[in-house]
Amino acid sequence: LDARNRAEAQRCQTAIRTAAAAGSILFQRASAELDQRSLPTIQALAKAANECPAMRIEIEGHTDAEGTAERNKGLSERRAQSVLARLKAAGVGDGRMQAFGFGAEKPVAPNDTPDNRARNRRIEFNVRAQ
Repeated sequence: LDARNRAEAQRCQTAIRTAAAAGSILFQRASAELDQRSLPTIQALAKAANECPAMRIEIEGHTDAEGTAERNKGLSERRAQSVLARLKAAGVGDGRMQAFGFGAEKPVAPNDTPDNRARNRRIEFNVRAQ
């Protein structure tokens, strides 16, 4: 990748992560169904994604460590796919997006308190040049 493509990917990633951090992506408990309160965030994410049409967007689903690893991996994959579907419905080309589920494999906090488990239940975005 040349420096211009790397810089564009970084700019786009910053815009998408800023949009995600400014809002929230919430799901019904133990479900991949997006909570309606997430829709403004999805719209902001779609706007940011469409401002960098040459970039590929990876959507990562993560869970806390409650429950079995197999169930958490499946749930995280379904949640990432749910976000992808909503972004597609908001006008982002699905050929540019890919969803991944990591279950509890990549925690950002120990799974020792309700607050920390909530921090581990998240969707993250990575941007790559195509």
